[in-house]
Amino acid sequence: MKTRPAVVIPSQIVVLLFFIFTFFSSCSVFQKTIPDPYTDFTSDHLLNYRITQIRIIIPDSLLAYPGASFPVDVIAISSKQKELKTRGLANGFVNWNSYAVTVEGGIFNKGIITLNADPRKTGSHFKISIRAISKPGLRQELILPVTYKAKFIAHCKGQNGVDGVDGLSGEELLRLDTIRRKYVYNGRRGQNGTDGGTGHDGCIADVYVKAEIVEGKKMMNVLVINHCDNSHSVFRIDPDGGSLLVDVSGGDGGNGGNGGDGGPGVDGAGADFWVKPYPHYPTTVDDPKYYHNGYYYYVDLEMDSTKNPTGNGGNGGVGGNGGRAGMGGNGGVAIIHLDSSAVQWKNKIAVYNSGGKPGRVGTGGYAGPGGNSAYNMQSKKPGKTGYVGADGIKSSAGKPGETIWKVEDVVKEW
Repeated sequence: MKTRPAVVIPSQIVVLLFFIFTFFSSCSVFQKTIPDPYTDFTSDHLLNYRITQIRIIIPDSLLAYPGASFPVDVIAISSKQKELKTRGLANGFVNWNSYAVTVEGGIFNKGIITLNADPRKTGSHFKISIRAISKPGLRQELILPVTYKAKFIAHCKGQNGVDGVDGLSGEELLRLDTIRRKYVYNGRRGQNGTDGGTGHDGCIADVYVKAEIVEGKKMMNVLVINHCDNSHSVFRIDPDGGSLLVDVSGGDGGNGGNGGDGGPGVDGAGADFWVKPYPHYPTTVDDPKYYHNGYYYYVDLEMDSTKNPTGNGGNGGVGGNGGRAGMGGNGGVAIIHLDSSAVQWKNKIAVYNSGGKPGRVGTGGYAGPGGNSAYNMQSKKPGKTGYVGADGIKSSAGKPGETIWKVEDVVKEW
C-alpha cells in the first residue's frame, strides 16, 4: 500500500504566513482616528491641504463707519477646488489661528473687525490684510471706504440700578441653620427679596459743534465731554445723511428680588404597621392594636425624630415678600455749543434726556405646603398651607432732563 509523502513546510514560511495572517486580520491596523474639524478649535486646518488662493468675504450690506463692528470670513481654495471656510460662514470649520489678520484703522478679534471710533484714526479708508500662517506666500488685502453718513450716538446715559437678590426658600434656610432647635415642625418662612437699586441720573454733557473741510467736503466736527467720567468722544459727521444722538437719559431702576418660597411643614410621626391577626381588642395604651377590615394591626409608636411626634402635620411656611422695584434715575443735561459755521445743522443733533424706567417688582414667594398627618391616625390633622408672600412695591420713573442750546464761537480745539 502506497502512501503520500508528507509535505514539510519550512519554519520560515510558517512564521511569515502567521505574520501576514495576523497583520491583515487586524482591522485596527488600517483604522486611523481622524478628529472632527468642527469640534477641533486649536489645529491649523490648512496644514494638510495644498492651498492655491484665499478670498476675504465681508457682508454685502456693510456700512463701515467709525466704531462699527462687522464679521469677516476667509475662504481658502485647495488645488482640488475644495473650499475651506472659516468658522461663522456656511458651516465653516477652519480656525482663525490658521491666519494672521491685521487691520489698519481698527482691530480684529475672532472673526470680528471693529473700526476705531475716533475719526482722526480711521480717515477715509481702512485696510484688511490676511495671510495664511502655514502658507506664507498666500495673502489677501482689501481696502474699503469709511462712511460718515451714519447715525452716531454719544453715550452719556446714567447707569442702571443693581437688581435685588432673590430670597432663599424656607428649605434652604433650614439646611443652612446649624444651631436650630432639634425639632422644627412648621415650615420656615421664605426670605424676603432685596430691593432693586435706584438708577443713576443721566450725565451732564458738553457738546461742541463746528464745521471742518475734509477732502473738499464740509463736515460736522463734534466733541462730546461726558462729565460723569470726564471722557472725550470725537465725531465726524457727513450732514448729507449723517446725524448725532446725545443720550443723557437716566438709568433704569433695578428689579426687585423675588421672595423665597415657604418651607413645607413636617409630616406627623407615622404609624409603622403590618397585617397580623390578634385574639383580642386593645385594652391598654401599651397594647396599641386596632381593628380594620377584619384584621388587627400592630402600631409601632417609636417616633421618627424628623417627624412631628404629636401625629399632626406641621404648618407650611409663609412665602417671603418680593423686593421693592428700583426707581429710575433722572435725565441729565446736554449743553449744545453751536459754532456759527454749524448753526444750519441744528436739526442733525437730537437729545434723549428722559428719566430712567422703574424696575420690576419682586414677586412674593409661594406658600409652603402643610405636612401630612400621621398615617392611619384619623384623629390627627394635616398641617395648614402657608401664605403667599406679598409682591414688592412699585417705584416711579425718573424725571426728564434738560437740553440747553448755545450759539457761540467755538474756539476749543480737539
